[in-house]
Amino acid sequence: MSVSDADLIFSLFRARQSIYRLSEKEVAKHGVTLEQATVMRLIKAKNDISIDEICRIMIREHHTISSLIRRMSRKNLVTIKKGERGRIKLALSDKGIEILERVEASRYREGFISMLNVEEKQQLSGYLRRITDAALQKAGKAEARG
Repeated sequence: MSVSDADLIFSLFRARQSIYRLSEKEVAKHGVTLEQATVMRLIKAKNDISIDEICRIMIREHHTISSLIRRMSRKNLVTIKKGERGRIKLALSDKGIEILERVEASRYREGFISMLNVEEKQQLSGYLRRITDAALQKAGKAEARG
């Protein structure tokens, strides 16, 4: 049976929506949104990450991420400091670290990602990266690998 591009796009959309809904519901138990948890993961992974890098990785507009980070700062999840030459320095607050540790310790991903073995995860990651890169290139966006 042949699968059309439209069928695959629909399957990707359904998978994304299903995973997003479950993930959003689970991280909300810790008092954050999925986007806030994602920003916190990015800050934790790369201490000197810029807002521009976060935008590129998350495929979001600068004003969207800037306002998200300001809200996160007001909730004491991150700290914002001016660095050299006016560059913004982001860091997780103690509260942000604690919440992120709880989110990462939760086992909500089990059952829909952990069902894949290591080889399947690597293959899927490669396919998704290729699809994402091609779509971003077609849309005229910079490569979003992160």
